Amino acid sequence: MEPRPKPHSAPLAHEHAIAPIQPSEALVSPAYITEAPRKPPEPTKRLEHCPDCGHNIRVLFSVTCPKCGVNVVSAVRRHESNAAARWQVIDHYRRAFVPFILSYLMLAVVLLVFGEPGDIEWFVYRQMFFVPCAVTVYALLCAAWLRFEQPFLVSVMGLMTAIAVSDTAGFIMWWVPVMFANQFVVAIVLMMVATKLLDLEYFEGVIVGLILGAIRYIMHLVLAMSF
Repeated sequence: MEPRPKPHSAPLAHEHAIAPIQPSEALVSPAYITEAPRKPPEPTKRLEHCPDCGHNIRVLFSVTCPKCGVNVVSAVRRHESNAAARWQVIDHYRRAFVPFILSYLMLAVVLLVFGEPGDIEWFVYRQMFFVPCAVTVYALLCAAWLRFEQPFLVSVMGLMTAIAVSDTAGFIMWWVPVMFANQFVVAIVLMMVATKLLDLEYFEGVIVGLILGAIRYIMHLVLAMSF
């Protein structure tokens, strides 16, 4: 006779306990992921002098400077905003000055290496007449239609950079035996560089490039007859 199975006894209390998590499970279980201890914030630099008058405000019981009466918090924000604006202007001049220098260095190197003895004198002579004329025409266009989007000196350097690059391209294309290829390439280069450096729209750059290209060609013919 087979023995009768023992009746199931009630589960003990410890059987309801959560089974221990294995080490491999602990590595991926969200319950065992703890945040890294946060780094204490670095102490901020204490403002020692009023941004406007320079009065010592190490011991200050309000946000108002006792000497000039300015709100120190507002003064700090105003000075930071002015400093950011000054750096933005400096960056505008830097981005205009570097291409300006490089473009004329490139033109000088091309003339010295590949030009004939009279080419440098001819280009300098034409630059003396064409650059003031181009700057005047561009200023009139800005006053009447384009508006001044940049400081005037930045615009002048950008325009002179476009002229130098187009002159370099025109000198190289001078040796191509195709009628009007030189003038066509000069106008295209003048449009592209002026559009980029003068912050113009595409159609504005096309119009400026065509006008300055036509003036350059007419001045080229006039100077060629008198040179």
